[in-house]
Amino acid sequence: MRIDAKVQRLCVWSAAPFVLLFLAGLVLAGWMPPPHPNASAADTARHYSEHRTGIRAGSLMIMMAGTLMVPFAVAIATLIRRIEPRHHPIAYLQLGAGALVAVTFLVPTYFWMTAAFYPDVDPELLRLLNAAGWLPFLAAVPPAILQFLSVAAAAFADRRAEPLLPRWVGYFNVWVALLFLPALLVVFFDHGPFAWNGAFTFWLAAPVFMVWLVVMVVVMLRAIDREDAEVSAPAAAGL
Repeated sequence: MRIDAKVQRLCVWSAAPFVLLFLAGLVLAGWMPPPHPNASAADTARHYSEHRTGIRAGSLMIMMAGTLMVPFAVAIATLIRRIEPRHHPIAYLQLGAGALVAVTFLVPTYFWMTAAFYPDVDPELLRLLNAAGWLPFLAAVPPAILQFLSVAAAAFADRRAEPLLPRWVGYFNVWVALLFLPALLVVFFDHGPFAWNGAFTFWLAAPVFMVWLVVMVVVMLRAIDREDAEVSAPAAAGL
């Protein structure tokens, strides 16, 4: 097995600890389900008082989870470069968008950790810091949408008889991008299905993102295996 194939597989499998860290972080912080956007300052302060250590530890775990999106984006970009070997703007687009996705996980944790750091922080300020974390956490979906669409573009651009990214992967990524659009509305609603804890925002985007990760892991591992076999076959034959 080639070294670069091993590294690619490691990057692909970074999705597994991402899922574990992300979900564990939410559970530790007491954010499953997420807090209500319309919660009073007193209720928000009570939650932070009861889960102070969990919120700090959970925020760190979510931060680490977000960082793992970088190697995952590298794996996808490497695969896309195989599709367009001479000029690869789509690969660079994928890599840049993937890096921004990591940032959308990191930045909200800064506010949550700050809110949980001082036990005597003013409840109104704490409520503001909590919202400053949750609003961008759900609303900052444009980088993810760009990432999905870049994968779709690469799949549609692969005209080989046996494409590395099958055409259905392109359509799948377009649908995932469309399903992320409702999250943009969280800045306009503090209750209902479009609030940050609503059915069309967190409870739609989070499961869809998990499904996307599973699908992309399977697709990329198959592509890596196929490419590794194609490269290794001539070497094995002594060519």
